[in-house]
Amino acid sequence: EGRCSAAGVRLVWDQPDDLPERNMTAAEALNLGRILRESVSNVLRHAGARCLSIGMRFSRGHYRISVEDDGNGKPRTPGRGMRNMMARAAQLNGSIDWTWEGQGCLVMFEFPAALQPDGQKS
Repeated sequence: EGRCSAAGVRLVWDQPDDLPERNMTAAEALNLGRILRESVSNVLRHAGARCLSIGMRFSRGHYRISVEDDGNGKPRTPGRGMRNMMARAAQLNGSIDWTWEGQGCLVMFEFPAALQPDGQKS
């Protein structure tokens, strides 16, 4: 929130009150935090956005996080930051995609709710 405010970008956080909690390992929490941080950094560095919206949802055993801006919407060739985000998503047994349509960019990140009893992620 502080980084967005300092850059003059309005942050909208949309998360339902009944979002289920998930116990995460330190490595999982680090990967999730870095994905979100890089998403925000990319908006602040490249998009020229006035507003950034972050949404969290839970559906069919998966968390879905969206990061959407109203910036210039210029498609990007994946650089180091985006490649790191893809690698971190894979470590969470998740997926991440970018969509540029008209104005702005939408980042969709999805990862499973829990580890399976044998240690494999669902």
